[in-house]
Amino acid sequence: MSSGSTRFGPSIELAGYADLRRKTLFFMKRRLFVKLVGTTLQLYPSQAAYESSTSGSKGEANLNSTAAATTKVKVIELEGAKIDHSGATVTIQPKIVKRKFYMKCANDAQAKEWAAKLKRVSANELESYYKLGKVIGVGSYGEVKLATDLLSGATVAVKTVQRGKFSSAKEMEFIEREIEVMKTLEHPHIIKTYNIFDAGSKVHFVMEYLPGGDLFDAIAEENNFSELNAAQIIGDILDAVSYLHKNNICHRDLKPENILCLERKWPLVVKLTDFGTAFDSTNADELSSENINTASTATGSSSVMSTYVGTPYYMAPEQMRNLSYSYPVDVWACGIILFAMLAGRLPWEAASEIEYTRAVQSKPLEFPPAQWADISENAKDLIRGMLEVDPKKRMTAEEAREHEWLTPTGASIKRINTDRSLLTSMGGRQWMSMSGLMAREEAATEKQKKLAELRQADDTDDLIAMMSVGGLAKKVANEGSDDSGADEMHAEWKHDQEVLDILNEDKSLSDLGDKVQEVDIDGGGKDSDQE
Repeated sequence: MSSGSTRFGPSIELAGYADLRRKTLFFMKRRLFVKLVGTTLQLYPSQAAYESSTSGSKGEANLNSTAAATTKVKVIELEGAKIDHSGATVTIQPKIVKRKFYMKCANDAQAKEWAAKLKRVSANELESYYKLGKVIGVGSYGEVKLATDLLSGATVAVKTVQRGKFSSAKEMEFIEREIEVMKTLEHPHIIKTYNIFDAGSKVHFVMEYLPGGDLFDAIAEENNFSELNAAQIIGDILDAVSYLHKNNICHRDLKPENILCLERKWPLVVKLTDFGTAFDSTNADELSSENINTASTATGSSSVMSTYVGTPYYMAPEQMRNLSYSYPVDVWACGIILFAMLAGRLPWEAASEIEYTRAVQSKPLEFPPAQWADISENAKDLIRGMLEVDPKKRMTAEEAREHEWLTPTGASIKRINTDRSLLTSMGGRQWMSMSGLMAREEAATEKQKKLAELRQADDTDDLIAMMSVGGLAKKVANEGSDDSGADEMHAEWKHDQEVLDILNEDKSLSDLGDKVQEVDIDGGGKDSDQE
């Protein structure tokens, strides 16, 4: 990484007394109060002088080198400086000053700590802050690695995005937007971002490590999953979504892979992640390529978007139709997630993304008794409100959060007896593959039943005879005979041909069960613990 990287993150705390000198001669030392502010080390005669100089200001972070100059405070510019330490002494060699500064600390431990902090400020590089470890996730534009904070020893996750892998200005805009959004977010159910390093060709997002994995994986493994569990999870998600909307941010790609668990311990602590497609309407003027206009929504004045982003299985109908949309799309996605948590499957069955989008727009929302017989009407009522096709009538995140089912006594603690095994890693492409096979398997089962009925009604299983009868019937039909015997034969041909069609279409029906097991639910065989 080049030394020209820019860091967005909390300021580094360093303040205290030290003996400072410009030469190695000990008797030339001066005892000063030093304070790290931004990329400068500010030198005060005493702590009282420092406190006096900052009184009345909005905070230490607002005090820069210009302000220090007006109060006659000396500063050492640390950007690009060489930092070293030996024993209790820290050596500073500024980039634009030939002479070195020698700073004697209280003890060796303090010198080591201060040198590490000054090196961070000087280099402003990822490697000055963290030791990178193994890769835990790979995506289209980069990878996620485990890392260790060099000062605290804490484990973090570092998502590195390669700018060179973006093929369009629109994609480049998404990464700039993610940087801006992640700098501002702070909520217990949104992943914490500790630092962002923008190094030109790469951007590193340093985030909290969430070893609990993706939401649906955790739910699929829980044998005693109840309505109360689902209510707690969706309640926390809605809290985070409501926070985003109040801060004029629309996530636009809520799905199980973007909801991670702090750990596999119940009750689950879940957090929203991946804000690459998030839209911040407060910066709308800067986002020229986003098609927006102002509209009034339930959350107040907001921007309406029309860029096609998101994951089809969690997209709202207005997104699918390429219409303008706003915050309600996030609520729709939450409704899909809640439905899947309770039923173990998506609201609409389809063999492909295209068929799914058609089903969403043409078929009503239903609650099949096989999955929903034991689930309360209150839960269904909330889902109906969140999956309202008309975005103007759809619940807001805040309204959904206040629903009766999400009150402390609103949801049942009884175990839900639905099969949730297919939830494992079933998001995005995995949902597409699995739901497609599920739909084909169900269709195959129906055809096998029909075939059995047709065979039972038939007097013979001789398929060659069927084909002969069919051929004769076709000939008679083509000649337009009015003979009643021919009509009778034609009807028999139609019946037998139906049997043949089913047989020809389903030569490998017995293989479907094996194919379901062979689906790569990890998306191409790559780890994806945290992206």
